[in-house]
Amino acid sequence: VVGVVHIKDLHPLPESETTNAVLEALCRPPIFVDSRMRQDRLLKIFKSKKTHMAIVQEAPLPGSFQEPVNIGIVTLEDIL
Repeated sequence: VVGVVHIKDLHPLPESETTNAVLEALCRPPIFVDSRMRQDRLLKIFKSKKTHMAIVQEAPLPGSFQEPVNIGIVTLEDIL
């Protein structure tokens, strides 16, 4: 996952103008959270970052050299 594009950013653009360059310009940095994070902490992150969505990752075992694995998304609506 390299970024997140919100539909509200695409809405004013005509379909013919939604090229890769335009999408890259509209792309926002993703927020990654651990799958074991508590809901109250996640809510604080959403508030501080002013966002409504995060990519959920499963952390590798301690001492492992593996990368975290993306396992889903979580939204503000999910935790309310």
